[in-house]
Amino acid sequence: MAKKLKAENVSKESNGGAIAGHNAKARQAVIADSLERLYKLDAEIDELIEEYIKELRDEKSDIFERLREDFGMPSKLVRARYASYKIERAAEVANDGVTLDAIRELYQVLPVGGQVDLVEAMAVAKKKEAAEDTRTPAQIAHDEGRKAAAEGKKLDACPYKPNQKRLKAEWESGYESEIFDAKSMGSQEARLN
Repeated sequence: MAKKLKAENVSKESNGGAIAGHNAKARQAVIADSLERLYKLDAEIDELIEEYIKELRDEKSDIFERLREDFGMPSKLVRARYASYKIERAAEVANDGVTLDAIRELYQVLPVGGQVDLVEAMAVAKKKEAAEDTRTPAQIAHDEGRKAAAEGKKLDACPYKPNQKRLKAEWESGYESEIFDAKSMGSQEARLN
């Protein structure tokens, strides 16, 4: 382990006027030694991985590949299922009832295939909503600005970037028109009372 260097008490006049406490060469040596040690450690780690771990990783990859080829399962799905299986098995081995209960609860709330159904339902709803909305992007921006003002948001809450000048202007216009309408309604109510 590298030991911490401390600046030596060097007067300003020594070393041709160098600043007191300057020890750049010693620091460079420590840094260079540390970097070389890190490099050697990485080389040892890589060697150990190659010797002991690579074979195991290759075997895991072969299993995933075999499942993909033999059963037509995408590797991504097998790996996702294995991730939850691994957590479940580790909890069983550790006799961790809390984790096992949480896993059971998650599968009850969202059973296998449930997420696919949920995603599909959301996609259908979004397509239906988009098909019914005939407004232009500018009209949508204007309406969103009005809604933001009605909800009490500030003018700087505009979601449009400065390079989206037209949509930003429409949003701000909608915002300001909602504020104006709200003030007008307030003054009309005051006159009626």
